[in-house]
Amino acid sequence: MNQIKIKDEAKVKFALGILKKSLYQGFEYELYSNILLFSIDIQGISSINERKDILFSAVSRFSRYNDHSLDSFKQAIAEEINERKQKTPQMFTVIFLLNIDRILIEKKKYFTVCGNKLYHRTHSYISKHFNLKKFVNETKLVGNHLVIKLPFDPNIFQHI
Repeated sequence: MNQIKIKDEAKVKFALGILKKSLYQGFEYELYSNILLFSIDIQGISSINERKDILFSAVSRFSRYNDHSLDSFKQAIAEEINERKQKTPQMFTVIFLLNIDRILIEKKKYFTVCGNKLYHRTHSYISKHFNLKKFVNETKLVGNHLVIKLPFDPNIFQHI
């Protein structure tokens, strides 16, 4: 599950104002001191800033629609992504925010975290597919989430 962090208070309020009507039931979201986490899966988009741009462009596009349903918002996101992909088609990296507690409980994966480094201690599903050592420098701890950069693979969403 990819989560988009939005720290700009004005943008948060704008997004909340647009979305509160009909979308809260459709998207998981959390608000922690003006940080809004949207569980919106934007496959193939690596940059957090680009994902934020896509989200707010989609919100703007969505605000012009007559239909403010969840499907309309998904359509707005899809249209925004398609426009951007036509302009700059390329391979991306996916950044995952993995909840440590959820991994430990549900997936039986165990990590030791020291500062911004990730140490893999036991066999896990991820280690069968990726050599995590090469991603150590691109991994950091944010709150109780690990941010891990991995090569984009459409099938990875079946594994995590």
